[in-house]
Amino acid sequence: MKNFIIVSGLLLLCSCAVFAADAPGTFPSFNLSAGSQKQTTYQPLTVSSNSQPQTFPEKIDSLENQRRALSLQMYELRVSLIKNSPQLTILQKSIMDLHEKMATQLNQDPKMQSLLAQAQKIDQQIAELVVQHNSPINNNEPAKK
Repeated sequence: MKNFIIVSGLLLLCSCAVFAADAPGTFPSFNLSAGSQKQTTYQPLTVSSNSQPQTFPEKIDSLENQRRALSLQMYELRVSLIKNSPQLTILQKSIMDLHEKMATQLNQDPKMQSLLAQAQKIDQQIAELVVQHNSPINNNEPAKK
């Protein structure tokens, strides 16, 4: 159970790191196809002599890709700054220690233990399904090496 708590804490930390890479000024993703089954025609947003006209979805995709690349650059710089600064390294270690203490205390709650047990069962079912799916017996393919 202790290993599961540590793994859960690390997963939470990873998700926090991903969200932190976008902060401050996080921009949401736009899912243009959700809930829309009809074909929509968009007017070009920009026309320049060097490029083709861009429709709304193309422009949004382009901007989202630029934002993802920028977020990755910010994340890499943060990691580099923490590694190269003794003060930031100490601060980051302190934050990690506090996070671990908080996770331990949160996971002592009976309701949380119940939810963690349910999550562990679901994770186990997923792992079993993946193994079953990748089994050469079920998909009539030779085993992958």
